[in-house]
Amino acid sequence: MKGAQKGGVLGLPGSGAWRAFLTEQDRVRAMTVVRELANLVMTEYPLAPGTVQNRGYSLGSGYLGHALLLAYAGEVFREEAWSKGADRLVSVAMTEVPGSRLVPGLFGHAVGFGWVAAHFARYFAWFEAIDLDDLDEALRGYVLGTRPPTNYDLISGLVGVGVYALERLPSDAGAEIIKAVVSALAREAVEDDGDLTWITPPSDTNPELRRHFPHPSFNFGVAHGIPGVIGFLGRVVLAGVHNDLTLELLRRASSWLVKHPLGYDSPSFYSCRTDLAYAGPPSRLAWCYGDAGILPQIFAAADALSDRDLYDFGIRVGVKSLRRVSRGHGVIDPALCHGSAGLLHLYNRLWQFTSDERFRDFALVWFADTFARRESGRGAAGFPFITPNLPAGATYEKMSEWQTGFLEGTSGIGLALLASVSDGVPPHWDRLLLADLPERSR
Repeated sequence: MKGAQKGGVLGLPGSGAWRAFLTEQDRVRAMTVVRELANLVMTEYPLAPGTVQNRGYSLGSGYLGHALLLAYAGEVFREEAWSKGADRLVSVAMTEVPGSRLVPGLFGHAVGFGWVAAHFARYFAWFEAIDLDDLDEALRGYVLGTRPPTNYDLISGLVGVGVYALERLPSDAGAEIIKAVVSALAREAVEDDGDLTWITPPSDTNPELRRHFPHPSFNFGVAHGIPGVIGFLGRVVLAGVHNDLTLELLRRASSWLVKHPLGYDSPSFYSCRTDLAYAGPPSRLAWCYGDAGILPQIFAAADALSDRDLYDFGIRVGVKSLRRVSRGHGVIDPALCHGSAGLLHLYNRLWQFTSDERFRDFALVWFADTFARRESGRGAAGFPFITPNLPAGATYEKMSEWQTGFLEGTSGIGLALLASVSDGVPPHWDRLLLADLPERSR
């Protein structure tokens, strides 16, 4: 595997190799499931258009997520057929891109395709690089246009475009898009008691949430909010393509985040979002919203700024999150986005970065939880998913169908399990989640 993760200068132990952390028995269980999922993709996909399982080629919920699973499984298991399968899915997606309207969402279609193509070229020797110049130019025009974007988030806004551009480094186009995104984020930032932050207007909120947050708010989710901005800025600095503006935004935004936790007695350190006038409710424990997803952003900022106090603050946030084992965590399914597989991976990543065994132990808790959610004969490899029974919105029901996709489907679960069993193959795919951190030697 090509590529290397750069680190900051916090005075922590030097960069080390990615390590498996499961017992032999659990490692066999995880490897068995990953093999089952990879073979299922190879034999059953692409599925017929229009079926529940086929959501197109989008990165968030379509078959590009399967391409990521096959690529990494092929690397870990040394299965050339799976690597070829990943290459084939990217080739199929490439035939669909020209007919797609450019929607600048990282987890959508064209931009998601570009991220996967750039990622494969960056890390896999078997992948032949694809010309992404047209996409680069379109995104540069989107950020610098006469009507510049105001949506700043990771999933569908400026930060997502920036994450794509990070994957395009060291190209000039990647650096130019990053510079443009940082400038756009600076324009959208608001001052708050000497610090900087970003406000989410109701128009950038889905209708269901808009009923609860009808006014402008501070969003604390990595997927849609301020921590995603901080994580992106930190990684720009760590990539060595920053300017003074990047550092100023990162310092002042990190300072703002440290000053806005919920009360000590709250189950979560941070809310999911708060109205400008009052503190919001506690958040569940997840990647998309919650302390688990915020932690890698705090540590990336600490690493980028060489700020030991900020690193220690991250440890305090992390230790508090460990209390949410048996209740109050809000986990309802095994998905990567908001479920147990996401927590398995995040706390595995935090252990690899900090060497704090408490994070490893918590990752093991979520490994067990992920397997406890398997049900024979349901979903893929026994993993059913929970979906709101909309439009009623009051109940949840389990889906027996094969739920494809990276964020809320089987490819995300497979990747999290794979990262827990692989030695020496870092899960660089989590750059997509802003969850990547340098591994530390032990």
